[in-house]
Amino acid sequence: MKNTNKLLDAVLILLFAAIIAGCNGVNNLADQIEKPKADSIKKPKFVVVARHSDKSLYSVDGINWFEAAMPGKADWFGICYGNGKFVAIGYESDKAVYSADGIKWFEAKMPDKKEWHSVCYGDGKFVAVAYHTDIAAYSKDGINWFEAKMPSSERWATVCNGNGRFVSVVCESNIAAYSEDGINWKKTRMPGYAPWYSVCYGKDKFITVPAGDKYGGRDICAYSVDGIKWTETKMPSSVSWRSITYGNGKFIAVAYRSDIAAYSEDGINWKAASMPSPWWGSVCYGSGKFVAVNGNKAAYSNDGIKWNEISLSNEKSWLSICYGGD
Repeated sequence: MKNTNKLLDAVLILLFAAIIAGCNGVNNLADQIEKPKADSIKKPKFVVVARHSDKSLYSVDGINWFEAAMPGKADWFGICYGNGKFVAIGYESDKAVYSADGIKWFEAKMPDKKEWHSVCYGDGKFVAVAYHTDIAAYSKDGINWFEAKMPSSERWATVCNGNGRFVSVVCESNIAAYSEDGINWKKTRMPGYAPWYSVCYGKDKFITVPAGDKYGGRDICAYSVDGIKWTETKMPSSVSWRSITYGNGKFIAVAYRSDIAAYSEDGINWKAASMPSPWWGSVCYGSGKFVAVNGNKAAYSNDGIKWNEISLSNEKSWLSICYGGD
């Protein structure tokens, strides 16, 4: 009987020790799961948002990705960085979100429920544009938003800032608009009717590319020094150009239904490059890399010419990417 009691006491002691060890993090399952290092959280990073999702992704190097939670579900169509914050907007929604680090997100409200499609930062303001409306929005802090008026009700597809001016172009139109303050807008004309879809600024000029339409892809783009007078030029292939960015002395454009990409040092003369696979929706530059995303995949490149593909999480609707951080 005494031996039995001793054996029971020994078992209880071992069990108690195991519990204490677990509380101290020894053999704790949560500690075996890979987590980002604390110092990486504070670094500049890539951030990706998705369609109809309450998740986002972030990465310091564009290769190793971690998941973060959004405050709620939305079609997060546009994301940008400015004034110490990442800001994303929801399509067919009055939702916006903001984050200081791209990891912890907080909800904000847009002035109205619209098909918010693109957001950018420049000259002390966030500015967002939407489809099928003459309403735009602006905010100094990415939290409190106010309504602005576009020159007409259009499919305002994209907006960017450069050289003290905001520029927005329209999908399926020859209309564009420009503004000195993101509040008061004036209409201008593109060189031709096209599904202008993405615009960026670099090397003292704005560049915009068209997506595809019912007639197929387009082999054109347009450039402008002032965002008012535009000139058409040729792309290397007739595809659905979905996104354009500037970094490291190059403009890079990626396509939606193609594995063709394009690069240019001046935004006028373009050359073709190959992506590892077709269907790319968004591209940006940061940390010495170009990074493109779409669906459940990403691709990265040091020069915008040679690309490597990686898989993202099972969320299959990663849509828009930006880079930022102080």
